[in-house]
Amino acid sequence: MVKFKLIVENPDKPVASGLQVTASVEYHPDSEKDLQDRLLLLVEKDIIEIPLIGLIPCCYLEIEPEINFGTVIANSKVISKEISITNHGSSPGAFKIDYNRSVPVNIVPTSGVVEPKTLQLVKVDICTDIPRVIREVAKVELQGRGITNVTIEAHIVEQVLELLGIPYGNTLECIHFGSVYFGTSNTEKVILYNKSPETMKWVAVLEDDAVGGEMGTQLQKSTDAILQEVNFINRTKELDVSTLISCIPNQGTLLPYQKILITLCFSPKQFKRDVGLNEFPPRQDYALFLRFEALGSKDGFLRALNSDNILIKETHPHHVELALTGSGLPVMLTFSPGPIVNFMDCFMGEHTEIICTLRNESESLPIIFSFHKTAHFNICPEKGKVKEKCTKDVMFSFAPRQVGTFKVKQVVDIFGSVPEEDNLESLKIKPFHQIHLSFTGVCKPKPKKIMFKINPGITPMITNATGQLVADEIGRFTDFAPVAMLRSAQTQMHTHQKNRDCMSDALIAFPNDRSASIRPGERHKKYRTIFTKADRYNYVDPDFAYADYEELEKQANKQYYIDFIRNLRQRRLQKEATRQYNSLNNPVNIGLKPASGLRSPKITISDLYKEKQKLEITPLKADCLLSSRKLAALESKSLNNEVCDGLNAVPSYPQEKEDCSITLTPKQLYQILIGPSTIDFGEVCVHSSSMRKMHIINNLSVHIWIQVEIESEELQQTSPLSHVLPPLSKTYIPVVFETNALGKFQKSFTYTINSKHTGHVLVVAKVVPVALELSARELILNPTPGFLVATGYTTTVRICNHRNYLAEFSWKPIVTEKGIAFSIRPAKGIVEAYSDLECEVVWHPNFCSSETGEFNLCVREGNTIKLKCVAKVGPTSVQFMEQRISFRCAPLGLTTCKIAILQNTGHNHAYFQVLDSNPLLGMTITPSQGVVPVGGHTDLKIYFIPNAVMKFDTRVEVAIRHGKVLELRIGGSVEAPEIGINVESFKFNGVYAGSTQGIPFLLQNKGVARAKVEFDLSKYKDFTLTFQDQSVVDYYPWRPYLYSVELEGKSTLQCSLYFTPTEVAAYDFSLPININSEVPSSQQTSTATTPCGSGKHIIVPRPQIVTVTVPLCTVQATALQPPLEFSTSQLIFESRSMHLGIADEHQSTQKFDLKNISRQQVTWKLDLDGGGKAIEDGIFKFSLCAGVLDAGEKTSITVGFCPSCPGTYGAEVPMFLNDNTSHYKRLTLSGTLKSPRISFDPPLLILVPVPLDMKTETYVNIIPKDYSRPSALQVEVPVLEFEDGERINPLSVQFPSGQIIAVSPEGINVGLTCYISFRSSRPVSFLGNLFFTDDEKNRFSLQVAATAENCLLTIYPYLMLHRTDQQIILTSGKGSECFLT
Repeated sequence: MVKFKLIVENPDKPVASGLQVTASVEYHPDSEKDLQDRLLLLVEKDIIEIPLIGLIPCCYLEIEPEINFGTVIANSKVISKEISITNHGSSPGAFKIDYNRSVPVNIVPTSGVVEPKTLQLVKVDICTDIPRVIREVAKVELQGRGITNVTIEAHIVEQVLELLGIPYGNTLECIHFGSVYFGTSNTEKVILYNKSPETMKWVAVLEDDAVGGEMGTQLQKSTDAILQEVNFINRTKELDVSTLISCIPNQGTLLPYQKILITLCFSPKQFKRDVGLNEFPPRQDYALFLRFEALGSKDGFLRALNSDNILIKETHPHHVELALTGSGLPVMLTFSPGPIVNFMDCFMGEHTEIICTLRNESESLPIIFSFHKTAHFNICPEKGKVKEKCTKDVMFSFAPRQVGTFKVKQVVDIFGSVPEEDNLESLKIKPFHQIHLSFTGVCKPKPKKIMFKINPGITPMITNATGQLVADEIGRFTDFAPVAMLRSAQTQMHTHQKNRDCMSDALIAFPNDRSASIRPGERHKKYRTIFTKADRYNYVDPDFAYADYEELEKQANKQYYIDFIRNLRQRRLQKEATRQYNSLNNPVNIGLKPASGLRSPKITISDLYKEKQKLEITPLKADCLLSSRKLAALESKSLNNEVCDGLNAVPSYPQEKEDCSITLTPKQLYQILIGPSTIDFGEVCVHSSSMRKMHIINNLSVHIWIQVEIESEELQQTSPLSHVLPPLSKTYIPVVFETNALGKFQKSFTYTINSKHTGHVLVVAKVVPVALELSARELILNPTPGFLVATGYTTTVRICNHRNYLAEFSWKPIVTEKGIAFSIRPAKGIVEAYSDLECEVVWHPNFCSSETGEFNLCVREGNTIKLKCVAKVGPTSVQFMEQRISFRCAPLGLTTCKIAILQNTGHNHAYFQVLDSNPLLGMTITPSQGVVPVGGHTDLKIYFIPNAVMKFDTRVEVAIRHGKVLELRIGGSVEAPEIGINVESFKFNGVYAGSTQGIPFLLQNKGVARAKVEFDLSKYKDFTLTFQDQSVVDYYPWRPYLYSVELEGKSTLQCSLYFTPTEVAAYDFSLPININSEVPSSQQTSTATTPCGSGKHIIVPRPQIVTVTVPLCTVQATALQPPLEFSTSQLIFESRSMHLGIADEHQSTQKFDLKNISRQQVTWKLDLDGGGKAIEDGIFKFSLCAGVLDAGEKTSITVGFCPSCPGTYGAEVPMFLNDNTSHYKRLTLSGTLKSPRISFDPPLLILVPVPLDMKTETYVNIIPKDYSRPSALQVEVPVLEFEDGERINPLSVQFPSGQIIAVSPEGINVGLTCYISFRSSRPVSFLGNLFFTDDEKNRFSLQVAATAENCLLTIYPYLMLHRTDQQIILTSGKGSECFLT
């Protein structure tokens, strides 16, 4: 067959240069084999051979041989890379990846098909949870190429920070600052090195609460001396250590393998201590720890460690600690003489000198000093340096330039290294401490005589320019002019008559005082002279005084602020009053005064204590060094402010938008705690839903915006994914994990802070199927003394579910050849997550039950566990109470039952089996198996239905489990029945249709055995039987005409046969009688078929089949046409009456007609003596009692119904015809007299116990019946009388819809609603009756129970009902009361 086909059109002419001829070759393979052939091309005389190769379609898969993740940081993040499987072939190719190693590498997909000329991307995930080197090999099976190995490599390293020293680059663990004066600083420089391949953000934290730290302790002292300074130790705990140590910079970002220079500055501060006057403060030694920590997904997170959700930090692996030591020293410079220096007195132009010795008491640091320049005093040298434990002399000289006593403070500056405010890295020599000396010197003037001028007149202390000054008294006066401010009312000397009535608020002006001040006068003030009180001109300077409109504006502005403050106060008081009203008032007025009766508590001396003022926690400053104590304080405040509801998903308010747009620094990010960094769900069940909290704590003073981005399908139920968290608060995001795949789960999701800073959280879970555990694999059931038979062998097994998903289980018994006698309840069910279920295991023992059994606990989609059960049966002791049972004179054909009693005299329940339950023909023993309880007995019922006359004696064996075999003897005889009737023929001659005639007879049992006689009159329904003793007669509802009578031996029964024809007829038959026949099938007992007797039983003589003789009785009866026709044979009376006992009013009457339908005269009579008590009491009365009717004649008889009281009455009156004593017909009378009555819903009213003076109320429905006309109700309320004679009416009754009982046109009574309330101001508990009386004086009572007191136990239901709308105030002491507001 041709596989290659050439399609070409050969040219007829030569092909010119530059032209071409096209040919096509088609390949048609018919097998999966590659073929080869050739094509010959003839070009003029040359032959060109072109090879043809035919290849079948196939795939050609190629995969990358290596996946290298490189060097990554161990930050619990899941990282991914993709490799491609390329199909270069022409048909699809399948691949399969096999990887089963301990290193958690996730490969998706692990199998698939790659289409031709395409590629398939395979995602490989690894988790960077711990540092390690990953070098794994995955086997990839490619179609057509076999198995290829793919290498997976990764180097996971720790994120490492190192501190290096300068200049050698050695690793630093401690820096010694040495001794530094208080107020000065010392700096050291270190290098911070990021020894990791990724960029990291870092922050410096000062550990001021670390173990081993020292805060200003003088280590040179002994331990006992240090511990005695308790107050000082307590003060050091409150010290802000961040002011002592500075780190520049204290936060930042490090690139991979980058180094930066860190400057550390030590600036000790002096504590206030109790030291002597001439003592120097002690030195303060410090030992602190500075931690440089990297920020990442595992840093700063919180983890819930117990059920109380106490959150503590995880261990931080990416940090380095640096110990810092240093000492703070005081300036110990002494002056001799000093610090008070007294110079000798001198005159103007002279000077005195004193040599002062400066001594440096410090042993480690020198002192650089500088004296300030002071007038009249000179110091030489003014500057200098005093070395350790050295002295220096300084000359002090006093050269006054004026006369007087000079007391000045000489300031001495001490210089040291002090950092600049803006640049802490550079230190400059500046004064940091001052010492004050007191210089005192006196300059005496030379003697000089002064001539004084006489100044006549009154001269004030300080005069104006025209006065004079007294040189000797210049130091006694102040620098202001005394302006007189005396009121005119205080003196009347020299007052002119016209000035007597001057203004009382005018001011007095001293003479010559106008030039004392340039202050302008005030317009509203008046001035008078000091003596005559004459008005003096008040000068107002227009350049400095207020104008009139300015005065008005000033006053208006002042009044505006007064009104503003007054309005603020009124608004605040109104808000306070409204808030108090809303909190203490509600719509329910309970009549109690708020806080009435409360007493102020008595304060004792012991109650007066000084509460320590709590330090207010303020947010950290931006440039402040973080300290562990401040962070713990902020974290504690944030943890106490948990916000779960009301958070915005996105920033909404302006403040939130402003805060959430901030780019946070590493220090700020360090104060935001999100975690835990690894959420470990542990073992979770497939198809289950588990939740863990991702806590978010914001220790910043601004809002932050947290957004979570989840791509994993297993975490899609996590919600909400965005929160705007307020400052200093915490919340959480519930992370929900759901999966349908078994195996390990490791994936991470990311979150962002303010949409700028990212982090991640690793989610780890082990997905397992549901599983249950048993508390025991084997159960032993021992008999429990005192338990019933059904629960004698009972125990329990616990099914435990230790996983997070409900498990559906079922118990399946393992049935063996012996069967299983154990049961477990419940047989199936559900065990909720993290709970257990008790199952009851019961052994159902009998004589043949197995003592062992096994069950399989089958968990749906889970495990299967086998449970083995073993019952331990103890020894038993059983005996018959009677060893012989006698059937003496058993009736032939009837069932005779005897009982044999098994008595248990042992300590365990006994289980028995009757070996032969049918020892004789017709004899059955039940039950054939059973149990005899401990201390009890069991009845064995022996049913015997003989079919022949005989005498017998037999033995029955009963086997006892774990006991001996018992024997029971049964003997007796069977007798045939003998029944007789003293009447051989029953004749009923001429009985009218509708009337009744009876014939008595005597039924006799002449035999010694019990007999059963049945009369079947189902074919003769006009005949009925009556018996004098109804206790021996059985009636069957489904066969109403069957009469069954049981007669004991040698007994008789008086009977009667009645004939009540319904139409004209004649009867002649034999009375159907059956003796000892079978009971009707519906009443037969379920007994087993009686087999033939066993050969071992003794029956002497052999059973004889006999025929039972039935007495023969004939019945002859004739039914005649009735002579009288009744219009009705039943009268029914029903009436309503309001006046009982009156015969001639409101009585009911009815008539019935009698008609003679015969051709002869008929005499009739009503037998009122046989009508019963209702006829005798005159309730039913007749207008005629007897009469004679001719042929065709008709008469009417009126019957009256007049009862004496409400009720239902009935009577049957017989009628005789033509003086015949047999009843012709009975007239049935019935009557009902209804009386109005009222019922209540509820029938008994129990009110809720209430506090004193509180009202309780309820509605009662009044339901009237049998009212024929409207009636009004009146209520009688009981009055309560106390022992002191006070009478109260605690109950009140109201009718919201009126008190009239209405009657509708159809005669239906309309109900009422009654509103009953109870209130009492005194404690009372009573049970009384409310009486409702209608217009006819009918009284109806409603029982009411109510209680009022202030006992909390009594009124608890009321308090629970009103717990939200009423407030309870309790007072203690004498006269305790309870108030409700």
